[in-house]
Amino acid sequence: MHNMGVPSQPASPLVNASFPLAPTEDTEVEEVDGTQVSNNKGKKRLAQRGRSFTHEEDRAICSAFLHVSKDPIIGTNQTSAGYYTRMHRHFVDNNGLSTNRTKVSIENRWGTIQKAVNKFCGFYDAMERRNQSGKNEQDRINDAIRMYEEIEPWQFHHCWLILRGEPKWHARMAESNMAQRVNQRPAPKCSETETCSVQAESTLPDRPEGRDSAKKRARTMADTSSSSAAMEMLQKMHDRGEKNDVKEDQLRHEMFKMERERLELQKLNWEKKWDAWEKKWDAWEKKWAVMEANAMTRQNEYELNQWNADLMVMSQDLDKLAPALRAMYQQKQGEIMRRRGISTPPTSDS
Repeated sequence: MHNMGVPSQPASPLVNASFPLAPTEDTEVEEVDGTQVSNNKGKKRLAQRGRSFTHEEDRAICSAFLHVSKDPIIGTNQTSAGYYTRMHRHFVDNNGLSTNRTKVSIENRWGTIQKAVNKFCGFYDAMERRNQSGKNEQDRINDAIRMYEEIEPWQFHHCWLILRGEPKWHARMAESNMAQRVNQRPAPKCSETETCSVQAESTLPDRPEGRDSAKKRARTMADTSSSSAAMEMLQKMHDRGEKNDVKEDQLRHEMFKMERERLELQKLNWEKKWDAWEKKWDAWEKKWAVMEANAMTRQNEYELNQWNADLMVMSQDLDKLAPALRAMYQQKQGEIMRRRGISTPPTSDS
């Protein structure tokens, strides 16, 4: 089985499901792109919408196309009936889920996928040729999706991811796009001396255009119309892009101006705060100097008071004092002398 390279998305088999028509003896039922058609042998065809194709089934159909196209044994020597029979067999064998899809349903669904993906490839190639600066691959894919959805919803991105890098898909696209040139070959020129079979045949009535040729010509004209619409839409997008670029430049200029004004205002606020902090610091320094001066003054006053008190004690005449008071003053004088580091002179008694 061909490896599709895209992670499968879980899908409930009950989503968008409806019961199929029950065939009877006089009823033939076929499924065309998700729609069951009942043919009552000569009576009016009745259609009932069947279960929609899931992304997993679409991926299986794309895988079947690649598998059948790459078959090295059969190659291109395949009839249309045999081709879609093999696609249907590969789809049933490798779908992974029970299915009742018919060959006609697979054939029509593949035609829908092929047409939509081919149209999307035209939009994507236009974006690739434009090669707009500043845009990566994902941006170009998004632009192609927007261009496509100007016409109809884009529902086959999962299929495009599988087919985009496959040579067989590109060969199928080239074969489809070259259909118009088949009917525009110039007639060969003949000399005067030779008989030209083409000139002889030109006298015969032209052969009526066949059904397949008419369908190919209609598809080619539709592709050409789609290409013209794509170029016109691309030009409109380019014009809108230039207008948007001008608006973006103006918006960026305004935003830059607002940001610069915000930074200037922030700078002024910080300068004001810095000035306030400097004033507070100067005030604290002045206050600290005053506190130090007051402390020094109080220290000097304390020392002066202490000196006067010590001097009063030391100047007492102990001989004139009562014994108890004399003992007290002797003790105080000894403490003062020790505190001030004055040696006590030896007494006559010692």
